[in-house]
Order: sequence, then structure tokens, then C-alpha cells
Amino acid sequence: MFDQSQLRRLFEQKCQVRGIPADISRLCSKHLHEWNREAWTSQLPTMLKTAPEYDLVWTEWTAKCEELL
Repeated sequence: MFDQSQLRRLFEQKCQVRGIPADISRLCSKHLHEWNREAWTSQLPTMLKTAPEYDLVWTEWTAKCEELL
């Protein structure tokens, strides 16, 4: 498991490779929320018999991002 400083470093390196600012708030942005919802509803049901409720998963994801990074 990665510790908090390692996760922050990996996040910053990934952003650098992609040429985007290392801004944690972008992981929880409204734009990403809606983009992920579209992917969730169009792709996940074809792979799983039952998919978890998106808004619950998104809430847990954003809480974890803030906690870890």
C-alpha cells in the first residue's frame, strides 16, 4: 500500500506526463463527475450483472481522494 506522500508524488508525476496541472480538485470536479457518470452507465452494466449506485461510489471516491491526497 502507498502512503500519502507516495500517492501525492504519483499523482503529480501522472499530471506532469499528461501535461495538466497537479490540482487535486480536478479529481472531484463537476465535469469529471458527469463524464464518469456517462462512462459508468454506458459501460459498466455490460461488464457486471449488478452495478453499484453511481452517486454513492462517487461520494466515496471524492472522500478518499481528499483523504489520501
